[in-house]
Amino acid sequence: PLGRTIGFPANGAVSNVSVYPDALTGMRRELRTGGYDVVHVHEPNAPMLGWDACLRPGLPIVGTFHCYSENRGSAAVANLAGARRIMNHLHVRVAVSDAAAWTGRRFYGGEYRVIPNGVDLAPPTDPARFRDDGRLNVAFVGQAVERKGLPVLLRAFEALREHVPATLRIVGATPEEVEPLLLDARDIVVLGKVYDAEKHAVLRDADVLAAPSLGGESFGMVLTEAFAALTVASAVASAVALAISLTISLAVAGSARGWRREQRAEHL
Repeated sequence: PLGRTIGFPANGAVSNVSVYPDALTGMRRELRTGGYDVVHVHEPNAPMLGWDACLRPGLPIVGTFHCYSENRGSAAVANLAGARRIMNHLHVRVAVSDAAAWTGRRFYGGEYRVIPNGVDLAPPTDPARFRDDGRLNVAFVGQAVERKGLPVLLRAFEALREHVPATLRIVGATPEEVEPLLLDARDIVVLGKVYDAEKHAVLRDADVLAAPSLGGESFGMVLTEAFAALTVASAVASAVALAISLTISLAVAGSARGWRREQRAEHL
């Protein structure tokens, strides 16, 4: 660990970046003394640590680009500060999606190998553990920022809840962030920031993951994690359409639960 970070608004979300000199010193010391054969930099376009890692001499450097963006302004500022020149020190450029590769080519040049993100599959879950309380269990994983569409989901859930028994569990956004967005908190559980194990448990227990992102998504990692948990996802960015989609999910939830139990039992 390289110490503290500061959250900066970027690309419609909040990115945590270290800007402290001790982090830079610690990284340089580790790269100098760690005996590494290769350096892998995630988001090398992130200033300070990412840029400095790209400039370390004597080691092959691989950069993985995750971000999709159409923001010319921030890229122009970065390139004025030398980002494009720094990227030229990379021996291999990887992008997690075609969208991320498009962003990299457009703003930093170069050639990109598209290698999608992987999922570390958890051990099979005991089928008896699966939540089956007769309610539609909806999960949301993400920040309380406009791009992730949480207000869209809350309006859809408020309409859905009046007609069907349902519970919404929110992972990632904190109670303080969600509270101003709520009109009625009934049947909404805000878990805040959790460890991966709890996040995966929420996804396994859910009948459907609601992911109403409004744009700016490069890969959709949470969708991949939901699919790995055998949970269906609804990626609709309209409150009315999302409510209809969740209602359909209720109609198929019973048979889906049975199918998921069978699939998990096969792998135990």
